[in-house]
Amino acid sequence: YQAKYKPNQLICGYGQTAIITGWTVRKTVAKYLSEEDYAVIGNLYSPTRGISFLIRNLLANPHVYYLVVINATKEDKNAGGCQCLLDFWQQGFTKGKSDTGRDCWLINSDITGYIDIEISAEALEKLRQNITIKSVKSLKEAVEIVKNYSKQKILEPWGKAMIFPQQEIIPTVLPGARYGHRIEGKTIAETWIKILHRIKTTG
Repeated sequence: YQAKYKPNQLICGYGQTAIITGWTVRKTVAKYLSEEDYAVIGNLYSPTRGISFLIRNLLANPHVYYLVVINATKEDKNAGGCQCLLDFWQQGFTKGKSDTGRDCWLINSDITGYIDIEISAEALEKLRQNITIKSVKSLKEAVEIVKNYSKQKILEPWGKAMIFPQQEIIPTVLPGARYGHRIEGKTIAETWIKILHRIKTTG
């Protein structure tokens, strides 16, 4: 698996299955599998930022035929990234604008999710048609399904690797401390969700 985007945040292997772990620690999943069982293991925290990078990487690796999504934790439910990804495969997308007013593909979901407009609609449809997606509720179930997929016949890539230009966003407002925020939680993941919510609601 050739990770073109965020390579330091992925565990790459040699198989035909991409594993999306949501908020579950990716190394926890990797220790139950061999590198031949999977193509890549990666987290998905945000439906508005993470899905676009995920799709770009999948389009650059057309040997991936299976996608296993671990949608298991309270943090996954709160963030909505995994569900939004599933909705992309099941319900598609339409042209729209992001919360910053930029043109993008909006995922047809109750959860707001964006895909970069630079990626062609044809490429997105090809991805949806050629990759089988499976949602699971536990690590054990994910490992079983991935191992079953690894026993399948190795298929020829469903197309040529596709890489699309990426628009660089130059901020017009630089960050600065206005006042302090104290946010507490029992775990890092729970607190992180609260931080994201605070940023989205207060700026």
